[in-house]
Amino acid sequence: LASLLGLIASAVIIFVQNGTLAFWIWGLFLCFFVGPVQSSSRAFLGRLTRSETAGEMYGLYATTGRSVSFLTPALIAVFVGLSGESRMMVPAIILVLVGGLLLLWPVRDPKVSSDESALTRISHEILERTEPEDSIVLLGIPTRGAPLARRLHERVHAAGGTAELGTLDVTMYRDDLRSQPTRTLMRTEVPPGGVDGATVVLVDDVLFSGRTIRAALDALNDIGRPARVQLAVLVDRGHRELPIRADYVGKNLPTSRQERVRVSLEEIDGEDAVTIVKPAGGGAR
Repeated sequence: LASLLGLIASAVIIFVQNGTLAFWIWGLFLCFFVGPVQSSSRAFLGRLTRSETAGEMYGLYATTGRSVSFLTPALIAVFVGLSGESRMMVPAIILVLVGGLLLLWPVRDPKVSSDESALTRISHEILERTEPEDSIVLLGIPTRGAPLARRLHERVHAAGGTAELGTLDVTMYRDDLRSQPTRTLMRTEVPPGGVDGATVVLVDDVLFSGRTIRAALDALNDIGRPARVQLAVLVDRGHRELPIRADYVGKNLPTSRQERVRVSLEEIDGEDAVTIVKPAGGGAR
């Protein structure tokens, strides 16, 4: 929205100012906002789109842009034709930008109000990808993976399925213990039936480099031998450093490597929210 507002403001100034120098100065300012508008629109679409429909949505994004590409030239032709002045092409561009702003304004960046629907969807996907006779074990990775696993456990049972619930502490299996040796140990709670021969679904809040999940696989290897292991995450932010992929994703969230994704949960933080924290001085969104 900020880049789009910058485009509109620059176009308005170009229209009201007189003189060649002002035209070029503010024209350069207008060009400065074009790239951010395009890149942020794609990133925003990625946050709005479910992973399984991402290809379709980006196809629609591209074809829709082409299908309405006639709009600005048509308005320019009308404005210039009626006024007889070439400078009237600027209000035509402003009109298109304001129309886009008005359409975008009510659309909100998804927070974890969509988490509940995402977890419900993931619970159904888990049941769809397993057989009724399979033994399912949901293992939450502390800290926030544990309450997410409990929520998934409730939804699996609400959907008519069965699953066991536990937690899996990966602290002593992390590959950064040497650089960060002081860590709080959490509890590992294995269901009474164990994990041997079961379909184990590891549950975590954010999938980033993949190193936490690698540690979880090592920890899991020490407590049993599952039939298969799957991964469910609330947010996949990309930037993988290991060949690890989630089987169930609540939301794909494009970020830069410098940004942080903070997941807040009612059980721990008093609210449900997903926040992208920018580097120092950049604020949060």
